[in-house]
Amino acid sequence: REECETAVSEGCAALILSDKNISNKRASIPSVLAVGAVHSHLIKQGLRGYCSINVECSDALDTHSFAVLVGVGATTIN
Repeated sequence: REECETAVSEGCAALILSDKNISNKRASIPSVLAVGAVHSHLIKQGLRGYCSINVECSDALDTHSFAVLVGVGATTIN
C-alpha cells in the first residue's frame, strides 16, 4: 500500500499488481485482497482518482472472479 501511495504521489498513472514472481519462497497474496487494500488505501489518501490499478493474476479464472476484482477497485485484469 505504501509503495503504491509513493508511486502515485510521484506521478505514476498506472499501478500493476502482479503475482507473476511467486515461488516456493514468495507466496502469492490473493488478488482480491491486494486490490482491495491498495484501492481503499489510495481512497483514504485522496489519490485513487490519479491512477489505474491493473491486475495481472493467476487466481481470476472465471467471470465472477473478474467481477469481484472490478468491484473492489481493479481497472483492468489480465
